[in-house]
Amino acid sequence: MVTMALAESESQVLKAMRERQGDVAVLASVREARKDVDTLVGLNNNLAQNANARADAKAAREQQERIARENRIAADERAKLARLDKEGKLSPTERKEVRGINNLTDEIQRLKETFKPEFANFKADVVGDTAAKFQARIAGNPEMANWWRRYENVALPERHSMFGATLTGNEAKSWRKASIGAGNSTAEILSWIGDKEKILTNKLADYEMTAASRPAQATGDIEQDAIRRTGSYQPDMYEYGYENGKFFREKK
Repeated sequence: MVTMALAESESQVLKAMRERQGDVAVLASVREARKDVDTLVGLNNNLAQNANARADAKAAREQQERIARENRIAADERAKLARLDKEGKLSPTERKEVRGINNLTDEIQRLKETFKPEFANFKADVVGDTAAKFQARIAGNPEMANWWRRYENVALPERHSMFGATLTGNEAKSWRKASIGAGNSTAEILSWIGDKEKILTNKLADYEMTAASRPAQATGDIEQDAIRRTGSYQPDMYEYGYENGKFFREKK
């Protein structure tokens, strides 16, 4: 066997070693060399994995910072719309739509806050292995299963009615453009969340620009007006306000 191996390898060094030290020494040398190669390969793989892990962590931090910026912009738009609403510049329909967008934004933020890296980042060596690993883990992790169910409610525009939100036309098309799954990285998951928050923030900005362009409506003391006109003031049950200078009450 050693003779055949030496003939195939054409190594003059090993042939000389065999002549001086025998077959056992040659075999030991070959095994040691193989062990060294395996060690080097392992070290190289570890270095590559560590480099990838550092890159993934950096990308995730960048996406978290981006989401934080989007949250600040969204909070600013909410404050502006609340002020415009008090000035009577939002119609009852717009008020409902803005509330729905805010509810959907809150749910997306909860997805970000409750996401854990073990919910995704599934890597596979063979086709289909990612799905198998995902199903195996989700079966024993109710928190993970709940996160992905909530993701589906947010990802599908058809389910947005549960939040009171509606996306139509180009907004709905843009919303559907990208999706995420168990094989995505943490950074990719956060990027998807940031993209959706930006779409909703832009929609709030559209409402704000439209409402801000309208003249302020004559308003009074809403609580006193409600009691005088309806006999009670129940802000938990009704929306109160003024539209075109007229007082209105609308069930929430």
